[in-house]
Amino acid sequence: MKRSVIVLKKKFVLVTAACLLFLFTACASRPAGNAAESAVPPETPEPSVVAEQPIAQTPENSESGSYGATENGNDAETEIGEFDLETGTVLLNSGYEMPILGIGTFALSDSQAENSVYWALRDGYRLIDTARIYGNEEGVGRGIRRAIADGYVKREEIFVTTKMWTSDYDNGAAAVDASLRRLGLDYIDLMILHHSQPSNDVRAYQAMEQAVKDGKLGQSDCRTTTSRKILTDW
Repeated sequence: MKRSVIVLKKKFVLVTAACLLFLFTACASRPAGNAAESAVPPETPEPSVVAEQPIAQTPENSESGSYGATENGNDAETEIGEFDLETGTVLLNSGYEMPILGIGTFALSDSQAENSVYWALRDGYRLIDTARIYGNEEGVGRGIRRAIADGYVKREEIFVTTKMWTSDYDNGAAAVDASLRRLGLDYIDLMILHHSQPSNDVRAYQAMEQAVKDGKLGQSDCRTTTSRKILTDW
């Protein structure tokens, strides 16, 4: 019985060894890469797809509240209120582009405002903010004119903002002209009603709207509470 078991074991070992030898020989005789090529079917090239280019929207043809290519040559569609970090501007609902980076002049004297604005424009700032109540519109205007005279910037490259104070609301037209004289500029890019004053803020806003039509202001604005009242009382 033991002899039979030993014989069977020897036969099993011989058969196993023969199978392994056969497999090794067969694999070694095949050219390299055939297995991979036969195992993976060749890829079928995908058809090329050409994306349709969106039609640029402009303030004249836009109905969705978004404008397309503007004067800066940006082809991407820009939403109102969206910051464009490439051009450094934000698109206003009037279609104007306002610089993102600017300098405020609150609590500065005339001389401080003049120097601050001048050096800011030299360093690349293009948004200048002041207000009648700040008492420094004259200094701001001098700083702007100095930077223009020295060739660092052109007037059309600067966005000047000022604000009408509540005591001037009864005669908004005169307030606009007074700010223009103090700044020494031909036009102001944006004038804002500094605070809401229910008794006469609508009349002041109407005066600013007229100044926009006259070319004295690029645009006018007011705070949310005032705008609601204007829409109601207009």
